[in-house]
Amino acid sequence: MKINEREIRKKHIENNKQFEEVVEMIRETEYINSKKTLSTDEMVAFSISLFENNVDYMSQQKYFSKFLGNTSKMTKVKMVENFKKNFKKEIFHKLIRYMLTKQVHFGESNHVNNLTNISFYNAMQGYYKSKIADIEKEYAEKRDKREVRLKERITVLEKKIQELND
Repeated sequence: MKINEREIRKKHIENNKQFEEVVEMIRETEYINSKKTLSTDEMVAFSISLFENNVDYMSQQKYFSKFLGNTSKMTKVKMVENFKKNFKKEIFHKLIRYMLTKQVHFGESNHVNNLTNISFYNAMQGYYKSKIADIEKEYAEKRDKREVRLKERITVLEKKIQELND
């Protein structure tokens, strides 16, 4: 038994080394600069990579519950084969759209001072122009009211300064 376990472990380690060597070899080629359109295999690989590495558990359940299909009795290799067999560009597009909504930056970054956010905001205009316009209008009204109050306050303070100087 122990001999079999050791052999399984050795194969695992060998597979790890083989994979690493293949990846390093590919990184040293011109693959990244290829001008070819993405192949289905590349889109499948990217989709699975996005799903596995960037979609949190709750979002997997909410948006991608049937992503890999019924995989309960499948090996990892079979899961990928099955995913490829049933692959549709719509799932690729859905993942990209999910990532677009997740990759934005909040805090001090917004839609006028951050490249990612600006490009996201512009892209969403094509889908939600009127809803975005409603939100923009609401903020513009708040900003205008605030600026009027600020001008009034400055006028009062300038009068006080003038009175103190007289």
